[in-house]
Amino acid sequence: MSITSLPFYLFVFLLLALYYTAGRHFKCQWGILLAAGMLFYAYSGGRNIALIIFTAGSCWCGGLWLERFDAGTGSAAGENESRELRKRRKERLRRRKKLLLMLLLLLNLGILAALKYWKLGRLGILLPLGISFYTFQSLGYLLDIYYGRCRAERNFLRFLLFVSFFPQLLQGPINRYDAMKESLFSEHSLSWDELKRAVLQIGFGLVKKLAVADLLAQPVADVLDGDVSGRSGALIAFAVLLYSAQQYCDFSGGIDVVIGVSRLFGVTMAPNFRQPYMAVSLADFWQRWHISLGAWMKDYVYYPFALSKTAQRLQKRAAGRFGRRMGLVLVGALGNLLVFFLVGLWHGAELHYILWGLYNGLIIALGTLLEPAFAGWRARRGIADGAAWLRGLRIVRTFLIVNIGWYFDRIADAGMAFAALRQTAVHFSAAPFLPQYRTLVGEDLSGQKIVLAAAGLLLVLAHSILRERKTDAAALLLRCPVVLRWGFYYGMILLIQIACDISSGAAPFLYAYF
Repeated sequence: MSITSLPFYLFVFLLLALYYTAGRHFKCQWGILLAAGMLFYAYSGGRNIALIIFTAGSCWCGGLWLERFDAGTGSAAGENESRELRKRRKERLRRRKKLLLMLLLLLNLGILAALKYWKLGRLGILLPLGISFYTFQSLGYLLDIYYGRCRAERNFLRFLLFVSFFPQLLQGPINRYDAMKESLFSEHSLSWDELKRAVLQIGFGLVKKLAVADLLAQPVADVLDGDVSGRSGALIAFAVLLYSAQQYCDFSGGIDVVIGVSRLFGVTMAPNFRQPYMAVSLADFWQRWHISLGAWMKDYVYYPFALSKTAQRLQKRAAGRFGRRMGLVLVGALGNLLVFFLVGLWHGAELHYILWGLYNGLIIALGTLLEPAFAGWRARRGIADGAAWLRGLRIVRTFLIVNIGWYFDRIADAGMAFAALRQTAVHFSAAPFLPQYRTLVGEDLSGQKIVLAAAGLLLVLAHSILRERKTDAAALLLRCPVVLRWGFYYGMILLIQIACDISSGAAPFLYAYF
């Protein structure tokens, strides 16, 4: 059931009616959401329910066991127990706790890896909907208990709702139990203001998806699929720029829809995008793009690595030879490489994804290493760090760096990705652009698609500028006169309608089966 389909919104409408009537009357709103999540997941494939219940059950039981180890560590075995015996007992419990955590991580990540990387499509088996999102979310809960950041949930059904809350199964984000539980399990009443904001966010997400991403999907595929070695560098670069818009609007549009739907039920989910193409560095970009995955990797991969004994020994050796700052930078660079290697692997086991991840990790590491030299250069020339022109230059630079990375993300063969880069750098010729474009993409319908997508992108750009300036775009629109406000609404509806009329059908979300 796609979140761009009419059956999905009929499902949401009926669920809302039940949620705010019977659910509120009998104080069972969260139970209704749990039943809806199970029903929704059954619709995507009934056999997958067993898998999501197993993931939730293993992590729920594991959380209780981990907390019992903490209780055993803190209790006294007896007044006559010596300090040495208490120390040994605590160390034994600590090792068992760590072993249990490792077993649970290996079990759940092993299932994810087996389903994700064993080419099950050849056997006619589809990857379960949202398996990466709910697996990472469940393991994040376990790790938070292990590190003492949250308490274990005693009620399995409540935890199952956290894992199976139906909007997040489609696109994420990767939520944290401690941050989400209050809004998920509280009783909610319908708020007219929140309803308007949620519907507006859903509509904006549909504009991104249907009027930008879906319209650009075919032109991008026509140029970047297959052998690109003989294609114009200018045409390849143009297609990569289109892919930038397609991917961003596909993913962030889907996130807007699921967060908007979640708001209809009074549930707050983690934000996942914050104007990434206005970032001033690659590190800043990844703090704005897929925020929940970045936060997950930072908390559960980067920091544990940086604080590990191996990393601390490496830092001391590097500090002794090159200085304290270089020791810190080296460990940070290795941590970033590890994180982005895993992010690339999360996208897929293919070489082009691994190269894309390592490219990002290396650029961020180099940026950290060279920042003192850049800062000294700016100081010698009297350039203010907050100068508007410098910020604009950094945004353009970051945009170009990100788009170089998209070559490896989008082109499914690593050799072809390098060939496309070579064509762009060495054979960037405008002369073959139009003939090749006409041959590969066509002119009539594809031209209409790109023009319409450009109109949608102008709306996205205006919204991003307002958000970057800390302006509440929804509040600004809702304060407008009725004529202007409804004119804007009808404009969005018209844009979506025309896009649906000229597109070749709703394309699946790029991240739906991650």
